[in-house]
Amino acid sequence: YLTSALVLLAGTLGIVVAGFDCISVPRTNGQLVMELAQPIPRWVLALGRMIGVWLTVAVPTILLCIGAIVIVKLRTDGWIEVIDALMFLVATILLLAWYTAIQLIASSLSKDGGSALALGIGTWVLFTTLWILVSFVIAGLFGLDPTDTGDQRWLEISAIVDLFSPNGTYQLLLQSRLEGGRNMPISAIYVWISALAWTIIPTAVLFLRFENLRP
Repeated sequence: YLTSALVLLAGTLGIVVAGFDCISVPRTNGQLVMELAQPIPRWVLALGRMIGVWLTVAVPTILLCIGAIVIVKLRTDGWIEVIDALMFLVATILLLAWYTAIQLIASSLSKDGGSALALGIGTWVLFTTLWILVSFVIAGLFGLDPTDTGDQRWLEISAIVDLFSPNGTYQLLLQSRLEGGRNMPISAIYVWISALAWTIIPTAVLFLRFENLRP
């Protein structure tokens, strides 16, 4: 639990810091002009930048996750199930990839590194701390009490809203392995559909931005 919380906070913020100047700064100093002039498909250039930023944070984060798994073994004298460990690692890898694409889109929309950093941190704050307010507003529209954790309708609405957030989807992916997913307020199928959408859509938007990018 502590490691997943650290991933949501430090890992995703690390992506923002590592990727905010990946496009905006080369665009300002003229380096991007030379890169785009190369006989290489632009989506390949975008993919290369995405992989570079992702690896910068993913490698230490995955090592941290593996270390957490080892600590669980030392504390409980037993390894966690392989599928649970794989789910933890795969969900973490996907979350960092989602944030990488989002941050590079923000960098491509900005004219300088400062505005790219501000836009990236703003997006990070939205999904990390403010997204719960969206659930509260929708709950209010339906006449539900967000403080009632036993209200099944509130739990379902909160989970559905979380599907539209990378952080929420990450948490639901991890939750789907708890007690076989029996306590999930919504079907795990919807969670995986959301994970697939977060994997495809931001990356596709990034590729499209690179195709239409004007230095």
